Amino acid sequence: MNLFDIAIEKLTSSLRICQQNANEKFYPIKTFNFLRIRSISMEKICSVSEVPAGSMKGFTINGKKILIANTEGSFFAIDAVCSHMQGYLPDGRLSGKTVICPVHGTQYDLATGKVLKNVSWIIKTATHRSATDLRTYTVEVKEGQIFVDVV
Repeated sequence: MNLFDIAIEKLTSSLRICQQNANEKFYPIKTFNFLRIRSISMEKICSVSEVPAGSMKGFTINGKKILIANTEGSFFAIDAVCSHMQGYLPDGRLSGKTVICPVHGTQYDLATGKVLKNVSWIIKTATHRSATDLRTYTVEVKEGQIFVDVV
């Protein structure tokens, strides 16, 4: 039993006492997933020099394709595959904090992963799909190396 399970067990016990005293129905704490804390696992991706300012590069880490971008000295990590038609984003263009898909021009915000500009209605009609937001990843730079939380 790890530290988190012990804490949840103690919290469950406390809630049971409080709820019994209030004559309420008891619901086990394990149904509340927001109390689970996930550990951060930073993976070394590359050196800072491999992604110069104003550029981006794709990497495969633990089977995930991830794009690392350097905009004005800030590093961002985002899914490297467009959610519309699986265009490989590192082959696209970088404009400030926006990455543009090389296939149909979908634009994503590097900081949030949100779609800034979706494909045109003609493309949506022809492909029967539109782009959706991408996942972003936590980035840390330590001693000239880029680390990303890819869990």
